[in-house]
Amino acid sequence: MRQDVDHHAIVLYPDKTRLFKTALPSLLSGLLVLPLIISWRSRKRSLHLVSLPASMLLFFWESLFLSQWSRLLFPKPVVVVNEAGIAYDPVVPWFVAFRLLIRWEDSSVK
Repeated sequence: MRQDVDHHAIVLYPDKTRLFKTALPSLLSGLLVLPLIISWRSRKRSLHLVSLPASMLLFFWESLFLSQWSRLLFPKPVVVVNEAGIAYDPVVPWFVAFRLLIRWEDSSVK
């Protein structure tokens, strides 16, 4: 937990080791690129036909980890508590926008 520059907001960032652990399968799936290249350059038609859908699936798999890698390279707070309310922006796979803002209500007692 860290105080923001204006000393009015509480800002929480995700743990970098946990983010790296969630993004680690994308690094390990990079080992599949070499067999895909070899099968694409093969003279056998069956290997050539299999490598095209395999490369599309690998591309889709890698795109699931874009948000984790962007959070590792460009840190973005997960929770911000300030005068406006509580803002929650979790790390989610792919391009799903799951942001939540809970505003403080004016609770003046009469």
